[in-house]
Amino acid sequence: HPPPPPHITLPTHFARHSLASVFFIVAESIEKAKESPFLEQALAQDVEVLFMTDAIDEYVVGHITEFSGKKLMSLAKEGLKLKEETEKEKKIHGKRKEAWEPFTSWLHSTLGEKIEKATVSKRLATSPCVLVSPSYGLTANMERIMKGQALADGSSAGQTAKRIMEINVRHPIVDELRRKVKEDENDQTAKDSALLMYEIAALQSGFALEDMNSFASRMHTVMKKGLNLDVDGGLVDEEEYTIEEEEEEDDEEDDEEEGGDEEEDEEEDEEKKDVKDEL
Repeated sequence: HPPPPPHITLPTHFARHSLASVFFIVAESIEKAKESPFLEQALAQDVEVLFMTDAIDEYVVGHITEFSGKKLMSLAKEGLKLKEETEKEKKIHGKRKEAWEPFTSWLHSTLGEKIEKATVSKRLATSPCVLVSPSYGLTANMERIMKGQALADGSSAGQTAKRIMEINVRHPIVDELRRKVKEDENDQTAKDSALLMYEIAALQSGFALEDMNSFASRMHTVMKKGLNLDVDGGLVDEEEYTIEEEEEEDDEEDDEEEGGDEEEDEEEDEEKKDVKDEL
């Protein structure tokens, strides 16, 4: 394993860069931070990101939005801009959002209260979608910390973070899902796929699932389809197991020995009872 990256202070980090914003991600560990889908575009554009892994970090960055005149930007929240956009890029993204608006509206309608809204992402490179938090809302990591504290205190489950789904319009899953919705917005396969896509994104983004059993059931359905099995099929018939005559005789002898042991035990119990009665 490579050694962990060195710790660095904010002033030292600022001195190395002339960026107007500093990007960071708060996670349970360095390993978790490195695996986060929030990093995809930052890595693609070679943007340096600070990893914060102390529990106190989530509280600090929640109250400090600037440091030494530079904005602190969380990769886990909406409105992320990794670089300044040209007017042309802004117009193109506006057209992109407009073209995908029917599909994002369908996603919001299909997922209901699970998400606050669905929108086109600027932070994704390879994943189909991700769940982010509102600018002034709880992140998935903060939700985890608060739920842990609530359980430790014996109180309620704590606050639940609002979730915004960002989609990668270039991903083949998203593109095919949009095509299906255009043909029939009530397509059950499309609805099931959207829900499964949301659940996978929730896990990748650090959120807890509301219903793990339903998620497992959907995954089993996907596995059955991949193996060309009947989705509604029940259990298969169990194969028959033949037992040789010698094995049957051995089983009978074992039963007889066990029966004999039981009779001896009963006789001993009777003798003890008789002795007690005489006394």
